[in-house]
Amino acid sequence: SINLADTFAFTGTVTGAGESNNQYFRATLSANTNTTNGGDTKFICNTEEYDVGGNYDNSTGKFVPPNGKIFLIYAQASCRSSANYGLQEARLQLWKNGSEIMQLRQDTINNNSNRMSPCLSTIVTGNGSDYYELYANIYSSNASAQLLATNTYFQGFLLTST
Repeated sequence: SINLADTFAFTGTVTGAGESNNQYFRATLSANTNTTNGGDTKFICNTEEYDVGGNYDNSTGKFVPPNGKIFLIYAQASCRSSANYGLQEARLQLWKNGSEIMQLRQDTINNNSNRMSPCLSTIVTGNGSDYYELYANIYSSNASAQLLATNTYFQGFLLTST
């Protein structure tokens, strides 16, 4: 049996020691952002609240999960109409490598609203080069009244390594 109080001399290489499973990020929109009415608009959550692991680039809005790491990612778009109750539809979209892979849509079904907050979540496995980014598509009956508000965010955290 091994006495855990003993001192051991290692002559080989220890791998995996010190690797942190604590990787997570959260970024928000620093200012209200106008969008193209009814069109897909890429937006960048440019204010990092934290980025442990350095996997989110707040200058491009891209999240690149490391190879073999499984992340839960979550996003919410705070969609507003600057006109009173002109908002009719809001979509939050997740894109991977330049193509949409999922979206969440909220619709008032021909009634007007002032705010909508679609959110989405999914689990992704990194390969070290795939990247994820956010888009919004907001439709307002007043063509110049739609925007994303500052409480819009993009976040994720490491679930496990493969």
